[in-house]
Amino acid sequence: MSRNSVHAPVWRIDFEVPAGVEMSFSDFLDDRADSVVMFHDEAAKVWRFSCIFEDRPDVREFISDLSVISAACRVTPPQAIATEVPGTDWVTENLQSFPPIHAGRFYVHGSHWHEPIPHAAVALRVDAGAAFGSGEHATTRVCLRAIDGLIRAGHRPRRVLDLGCGTAILGMAAARVFRAAVTASDIDPVAVAVAAQNARLNHLSPWVDCVTSDGLAHPAIRQGAPYGLILANILARPLVRLAGGIVDSLVPGGHLVLSGLLNHQEEKVLAAYRPRGLRLVRSYRSDGWSGLVLRAPERLERE
Repeated sequence: MSRNSVHAPVWRIDFEVPAGVEMSFSDFLDDRADSVVMFHDEAAKVWRFSCIFEDRPDVREFISDLSVISAACRVTPPQAIATEVPGTDWVTENLQSFPPIHAGRFYVHGSHWHEPIPHAAVALRVDAGAAFGSGEHATTRVCLRAIDGLIRAGHRPRRVLDLGCGTAILGMAAARVFRAAVTASDIDPVAVAVAAQNARLNHLSPWVDCVTSDGLAHPAIRQGAPYGLILANILARPLVRLAGGIVDSLVPGGHLVLSGLLNHQEEKVLAAYRPRGLRLVRSYRSDGWSGLVLRAPERLERE
């Protein structure tokens, strides 16, 4: 998942809601904000939302809609704070406000981090630049754990697709441990440029080919198919919408790692893949977010 150019300002709306009703607010935000970050404050028993907009939002309408959802959930309407953020400093500041991600054998850190790398960890240096990660830190973490689980189970895909790559954390992780050819794609050309830069920083350019693509449309994605592993850390709706093309791009017996979905969206996403013969191998959860590992049958049913 990635966002717009370094030169344009973005707008942010922050609010918090009581734990237990966060799903209703998340569903509302699915098609309204360009990016949504959710944090669970267990001590305060609230969920904090930061909504990013590439274009100036109608704040009054947004607050009015929040009031309608609050009434339906029987909670007090949240106090929403709208802020214009110049340039994309919010991306860099967001990256630097978090410690590295340590998930399974992987240790992902930014250039601002100078502490020692844990012993035996597979380290990746990732600079966000003008691209927004590869999703929330929780979704990145569950995907890295999923990749680690596939390694432990002895799976060795020869070709990998990182769909919606953002900064290419997942594609680089797969390239590093599987020594597989990786196609990393994103709809945002800025993200693709950042992904390519990160591949160079980690000496993985020979393994990771970065392309700009809307979904699975790019010729390089079609030419690289079928894939033994497809990583898609995007959002629930595009995961459902792209299910047919994703499954058609898998080798028989291949694996999918799907994330960018909340815990309550698991069944919605699985309903798009199970009828195509895929079975759930394992699920991972972190801070309200889910990662699903699915395996294709040895004989795939093509649409």
